[in-house]
Amino acid sequence: MEKKIIYGNDNFGYALIDTSEETPEFSAPVLMPGMKSSTIEVEENSTKIHADNTTFAIITGEKVRTCEATVTYIPESYYTNCLGYKANTNGMLTDTGTKKPHCFFFTTNELNAVTGEETQTLHYVYDVTAKEPNLETSTVEDEIEAADLVISYESKRSDFVKDTDGKLVGYARITRTEENKAWFDTFKTKVLLPTDVVSGG
Repeated sequence: MEKKIIYGNDNFGYALIDTSEETPEFSAPVLMPGMKSSTIEVEENSTKIHADNTTFAIITGEKVRTCEATVTYIPESYYTNCLGYKANTNGMLTDTGTKKPHCFFFTTNELNAVTGEETQTLHYVYDVTAKEPNLETSTVEDEIEAADLVISYESKRSDFVKDTDGKLVGYARITRTEENKAWFDTFKTKVLLPTDVVSGG
């Protein structure tokens, strides 16, 4: 029996969805240091159909994911690329831009409590729109306390990312292994897809 502990988060980043061509694709990933925590909440509604004095069928609805990432800092490029801000010629940011759909990703660690082996798992949410975080600050007392910035995301199934059966994908995860590490380790330079061919470690 496997006994694993999931902990930590790292390598938080995003990649814009480029729709300038007929077939959309992801731009190069951008890493955002300073991630403190993440939440991916899944809702899946079902409908019961009653007939013959019993439950005749249960129809399972679409999975809907709402996500949050808590960070200590958001760079200007994320405000202008993803949060609907415009960079004016004098350097001032104004909330008059356009939000752009993108994917976001991060890694978690897994510890095998029996063997002590540690692995890394990469998580993708392939099509999200980000909501600007609230800004809460406080006066400086004995110690400086960093503000927590919570980015909320609305997600949907991608319009172009598919699995090997041709089904559209909203979320995916992959754990680093000896066999796939050469491919896995490229996630900082390109978005990994379910249909990528893995050549080996």
